[in-house]
Amino acid sequence: MDKNSGQLFVTQPLDREKQASYTLVAHAVAVGPGHAEEPMEIIIEVIDMNDNKPVFTQTTFEGSVPEAARE
Repeated sequence: MDKNSGQLFVTQPLDREKQASYTLVAHAVAVGPGHAEEPMEIIIEVIDMNDNKPVFTQTTFEGSVPEAARE
């Protein structure tokens, strides 16, 4: 974690199929005398990504999209 920005970094890609969420406990530290924040729980939900390689079942696919199609 970057102490100035709070940006969190990981050492390897996160895979939602292996673990869908992570729970961290963090707290702020005061510079000099004084009390900072109490520890807080941070829950990180991993967004699912299609990380599977495409599989083609035939050599050529043909398709069409109507002109001015919305989606």
